[in-house]
Amino acid sequence: MYSKLQSLLSARWLINQQEVMAYFPILLSFLNGNKISLVDFQDDKLKNTPFVVNAFANVADTSLLTDINLPENSVAVIPIYGVMIASKTQELANNVLKAQSNPSISAIVFLVNSPGGQVFYTDITASIIKTCPLPKVTLVMNMAASAAMWLISASDIILASSPLDMLGSIGVMSSFTDMSGLMKEKLGISVTDLYATKSTLKNNQVRQLLLGNAQPIIDNMDFANAIFHNTIIANLGIAADSEVFSGDVFYAEKAISLGLASGFSTLEKAIETASQMAASNQIKSLLINS
Repeated sequence: MYSKLQSLLSARWLINQQEVMAYFPILLSFLNGNKISLVDFQDDKLKNTPFVVNAFANVADTSLLTDINLPENSVAVIPIYGVMIASKTQELANNVLKAQSNPSISAIVFLVNSPGGQVFYTDITASIIKTCPLPKVTLVMNMAASAAMWLISASDIILASSPLDMLGSIGVMSSFTDMSGLMKEKLGISVTDLYATKSTLKNNQVRQLLLGNAQPIIDNMDFANAIFHNTIIANLGIAADSEVFSGDVFYAEKAISLGLASGFSTLEKAIETASQMAASNQIKSLLINS
């Protein structure tokens, strides 16, 4: 449990700050010696389970993405829900690859409600989504922030479900928790770090931070942030001087005006749009090959 918590605290994050604050009570409970379960850090798995919908139908089929006996021209609905820790982002990538490998699936709809997540594997998964040849429609239902925005920027169309939806938070953050005082004062444990003579830069970012110099960590985040920004620019065609790159989060109508989304939709209409895009591509393919 401690190693899991440690990995969460030390990771670089593409996440909305409000979600980070929501986890503080759990962290404080742990620091006070209370037992907590990994369930406290997990979302309902069912909310991240993909399902398949027959084209132009509203009835969902829970068939697996790998079932080649699905009805022809089915649409895969793949959720992006909750905090996207690295393992969930990897699972998302696998679901996209499964869908594109199934000849019975003609399009994908991403159903999104996520404040973001860890930096790790976000760029790889976004690239997999980008290169997926199936039409890809995203429907935001409540929030698409930070890492979630990076991921869905690779889809063909981004739609909001309500004017109260929030999109953006395009930026990188990191938090550092120094537990040395707690360990010494409350647990009676003193920790001494020793380094080999030539290991002058090992753990340099943290060592500098403890000395009051945050710049090495900021430089590290700036590197990831630049890649994030360049991806949004390339995928959505947003100008580099746009206010979206300030890291702010925007309600849907403002997000649409800034180019982060293109309009409003329901899930049923989003599925229909994806089906129509797939049908259009099939017609184009037939004309080219005839």
